[in-house]
Amino acid sequence: MKKKKKNNIVKFPTGVQNKPKKKNYLRAKQVGACFAVVFTLFAVPMLNVINSSDDPDQKRTIANFEESQDGTKQLRRLSRKSSRTLYSVGRRANDLEQFQFGVLYGQYTIKRELNKISRVTLSQDAEMIEVENRGKFIRKHRDIWHVEFDNIELISGNTDENGLTEEFNLFNDSEKVGLAIAKSRDNGLISIDITESDQD
Repeated sequence: MKKKKKNNIVKFPTGVQNKPKKKNYLRAKQVGACFAVVFTLFAVPMLNVINSSDDPDQKRTIANFEESQDGTKQLRRLSRKSSRTLYSVGRRANDLEQFQFGVLYGQYTIKRELNKISRVTLSQDAEMIEVENRGKFIRKHRDIWHVEFDNIELISGNTDENGLTEEFNLFNDSEKVGLAIAKSRDNGLISIDITESDQD
């Protein structure tokens, strides 16, 4: 009898194989996410502290803007197009800066005497702000003028082709201490001049 030959054919499994488990992958992903959160909470603030500087020359201040025409234009853009106040420029604005850039919107040039204002003039190519009552406006902001007064009185008003010119006497405890001259056109403020009365 003939011997049967051995079958050398290797049979491959025909059943459906199980897919790799995703547990290890998900766990690695969760660890990575946790690391990112920890980095954001701790590392980023530390980097900000390291990069900050106490050098006053490196801090942005309103004074830096006042020293150049470009700075004035930049403050105008901030006051018109943004809700940001002067406080965000670098420090709290003083009364004169708040008046020039907050009340006058950076549209006027100011002249100072002893850290007070003696003259306000509309800048070139700037827009006038509306001031319906110049006398009340001058009195409302009396703390920033270089003449100290507590009352104001209209003494004259003349109109010509350039607009309206008004003169006001300034009083302190019923004593005349100065004169204010305000020029306007259609309630748009052009200039204000404050002069001190001659002392006898």
